[in-house]
Amino acid sequence: MLFSRIIHAMSKLSSIPNVAIDPSGTFKYILVKVTDPASKDSKLIVRGFERCAYHSDVLNEVKSIEASFACCFTTDKGIHSNKKDINILI
Repeated sequence: MLFSRIIHAMSKLSSIPNVAIDPSGTFKYILVKVTDPASKDSKLIVRGFERCAYHSDVLNEVKSIEASFACCFTTDKGIHSNKKDINILI
């Protein structure tokens, strides 16, 4: 029974992509710790969206998308991504 709960919790977390950033532009990105409240299992994810003016906006969007998980801000940076030249400047 315990094993099946662990597998279920892991599969819930594994459904969350590790990285989701816009393909190009200059924008804020954050490292977020996502925790399953039931199992306490967690993982780190990276999110960055040009539409978000502030790091807290990115976190709010992550929280709204991953509403069934606890999301905790870990670190923040700025990023410039250029898909055409295949560059990411951090």
